[in-house]
Amino acid sequence: SWTMIAKGDSVEDSMQRLFSSKPLPPTPWKGEKTGETWKINAGSNLAFSGLEIGGPIDPTKTPFLTVRLKANETAPVGLHLYGEDGSLGYFPLMESLAGVTEKGLDPSRAPMFQANGSFQTITLDISSISKPVTGIAVGADPRAPYLETNKRHGYTFEVTTPVASSTGSVTPFQPESKMPTLGRMTGALSDAQFAKLTGIGESGSLAQRIEAAMILQSAKHADAAVLLTKLIMSSSPMETDAAAKALAHQDTPDSWAALMQAGLTASFNHGRVAALKLVAKLKPELVKPAQVNTLMARPSWRLRRAGAQAIAASNSAQKAIFLLAVVDPDPRVRLAVSEAAPMSEYSERRLIWTAVNDPSQMVRASTYKRLIDANTGQVRTEALAGVKDESVTVRLQILEQMIQSAQPHYRPALQRAVIDRDPRVRAACLRAFAAQPDKTQAGEIQNTFTDNSEVVLLALTALAVAGKVDLPAAVVESLKNSAFEDIRAAAAKLKSGTN
Repeated sequence: SWTMIAKGDSVEDSMQRLFSSKPLPPTPWKGEKTGETWKINAGSNLAFSGLEIGGPIDPTKTPFLTVRLKANETAPVGLHLYGEDGSLGYFPLMESLAGVTEKGLDPSRAPMFQANGSFQTITLDISSISKPVTGIAVGADPRAPYLETNKRHGYTFEVTTPVASSTGSVTPFQPESKMPTLGRMTGALSDAQFAKLTGIGESGSLAQRIEAAMILQSAKHADAAVLLTKLIMSSSPMETDAAAKALAHQDTPDSWAALMQAGLTASFNHGRVAALKLVAKLKPELVKPAQVNTLMARPSWRLRRAGAQAIAASNSAQKAIFLLAVVDPDPRVRLAVSEAAPMSEYSERRLIWTAVNDPSQMVRASTYKRLIDANTGQVRTEALAGVKDESVTVRLQILEQMIQSAQPHYRPALQRAVIDRDPRVRAACLRAFAAQPDKTQAGEIQNTFTDNSEVVLLALTALAVAGKVDLPAAVVESLKNSAFEDIRAAAAKLKSGTN
């Protein structure tokens, strides 16, 4: 059986979907289906639609995949084939942007197709795939999320359910692609291949420069860092992102030095951010906090946040001093600092000030959640007092953390939180009591026995049903006769209670 699925992806999500070993889970697509025909509106962001199959296709036995396609305009659309371990390859249906794919297949040209509003049959040869196909997504070319020109408008097309067969006649390819096809390039490039790539990277269009950078994400050359250093200076975020990933793939001292330097001096902030993120993740030993700290006065909050995260990832013993000296006007930067600062007595004592005084609920909650398990006893005590924060959002987030961690030293804080004025907080507190390793004493939560809130009484009932508290008989009887039907149903499982 086939079920239509779809997801509108950001650039990062699209890359994760196509290039990671585990594709992103799809979300339901509310589209139109007539018989075996699906009408797909891909929207303005080249969102992915798709077909999820009920049983695997074995390309070694049924190497031909046939669909019928109708469109009024061509677009970089094709079939993404998935296996149990992720993406297996991409096969273009209308037009091709690139000559390489994510897993080494080389459908460098698209089949002959005329966008004239009539159905045309397209048969593809998928015999180059050796693993069973367990899913098929109809969506954009892997390169498409990088191309700004492809986001100007949406497109609509119709496609029939793909059919696999053991015999078939492959649809002829277009004589040439819209872009120069460089063929499948992995491993080390020859000087001649790299010379051709350099020509495209230096004088080609935006799409061609991105293609050159994408090829260097799977192929290598000793001089690649020179070309990529030029591309990462681009005003296009898509180009700088592709160039940064290609520099990381080269994995040479020169490429890493170029990437680190780009993080400090790239022409545009998005280039610096892309470079810093990759160095911090893959080569943190290259990050020098004193150098990166110069970025913390830049106007871009994204750059300052990337700088803070890079400093936190470094191997420097001084990184906490640099990080905790940051006084930033943007809460997103302060949040990055509070989340990434290495924990020590010095850090804990600095962060507790942030937890208590920061104007952002988001920052206070995140900091409290780290400090309620601090090693410094005084800091931990002050952090647990966060259950009385002025913001109900902060109080709830702290209690959710207490539900997840369920440490015995939370108990005094729970005894304070259970009398909170907000019923949502009281209910969350009872759930946190339920997560504690020891049973709750009736006296600790006595105020909830006569609570008027349904959510609180439900949490109280669940606590008793789980055997984590012994309720007085009168309370049990009250719950069984509650005005709320769901409470009566849950309380029916309770025994008579204690006297």
